Amino acid sequence: MFLDFGQRGEIMSERAKMKKEQRKQQKVKPKAPARLPEGPMVAFKPKNYLLLGAGVIAIVAGFVLLSMGSTRVAPLLLVTGYCVLVPLGLLLK
Repeated sequence: MFLDFGQRGEIMSERAKMKKEQRKQQKVKPKAPARLPEGPMVAFKPKNYLLLGAGVIAIVAGFVLLSMGSTRVAPLLLVTGYCVLVPLGLLLK
């Protein structure tokens, strides 16, 4: 009942041939490539660019005032720029 190595190799090659023939007989249609969305993924409008620009200006002005020693206006500009203007510029449509 036990097969020696030579017989097993022949049986395995016959199985491989049968599987190969079965694959040839099956006609599988190739899948259509995934369609990419038309246009840009993130569409910023002028309002977005204006808010982002205002955020950058507020942040730069805050750091400049902070380097001059301002302890009242500089933190307000930095918080406004980082926490309000930049997120609004990114999230609004």
